[in-house]
Formats: sequence, structure tokens, C-alpha cells
Amino acid sequence: MVSLFTPYPAAVDLSRFRREREETEGSSNRSANSRCQLQSREDRIRLILRWRPGQRLPQVDRDLLTVYRDYLAWRLLFPFRANRCDEIEPLVFDRSVVVCGLADPRWHAIDTIVGVVCQCIVRDKPVDLGLGLLKLDDASFNQQLVDDYWHWFWNYR
Repeated sequence: MVSLFTPYPAAVDLSRFRREREETEGSSNRSANSRCQLQSREDRIRLILRWRPGQRLPQVDRDLLTVYRDYLAWRLLFPFRANRCDEIEPLVFDRSVVVCGLADPRWHAIDTIVGVVCQCIVRDKPVDLGLGLLKLDDASFNQQLVDDYWHWFWNYR
């Protein structure tokens, strides 16, 4: 398997990358995010999936996961730190994850078991993890986007 990203060491200062990306994208991203904060979680998900207002959220399927992945690829700011949350009880959060980008769908087929796949660095080693296994701190710029994805992915399968 060929890796298409450059790994960042765990000690990298991610704030510099965020500032550079925000400066290059201008204020349009920030104003769009503030508009999204005014809507309910389900309304934001409907908007992403191009679903009509008032309709029940759709079940997770490959086509809708592809739509969601494309939206996240456009909106998320990379790299960012995340907590890894394995599907075992009790939930244990591992803070050693740096998400470098979303995996190319040509190499990682999107399915309803794993969902959207991220290219990550865990303890200085490149790994691919499902976005459904990652949680972000409340202070993260990407937190609302990932939490909305979590809600839809885990509750509508």
C-alpha cells in the first residue's frame, strides 16, 4: 500500500498550520461555521446530505458516506489532534492521534462498517482510522463537524 501523505511528528505545533490555513481561506470559512452553529445538529446533517428540512435523517449508506466525506474534505482543517476511542467498554480515549487528512477513496473503499477513513499518525507511526473512532476536544475548530458526523454515523446505521 502506498501512503500519499507526509507524517507529522507527535510533537508538531498544530496551531501554526491552523493559522496559515485560516489566513489563506479568509473569513468565508469562519462565517459559514457561525451560520452552522445556529442550526440544530440534525439540520446541519440534512444540509450536508442535501436532505429536505423536516425529513427524518437517512440511514448510513455508501453513497451518503461519499457525500459526507466530500463535504468533510472541503471543510476540515488539517492536521489536528484527536482522541482515539476504541469500540470496547469502558471507552478509553488515547490522545496520541494526529489526523493528517482523509484517505483517498480510490484506495480505501467507503463502507458502512468503518465509514470515512482518516490518515493519522499514532505514536509516530502512520495508520488509517475510521473517523467514527475519533473524538475532538470542545476547543477544536473541527469539533462540531466531527461530532455531527459521529451522531449520524453511529445513530443511523
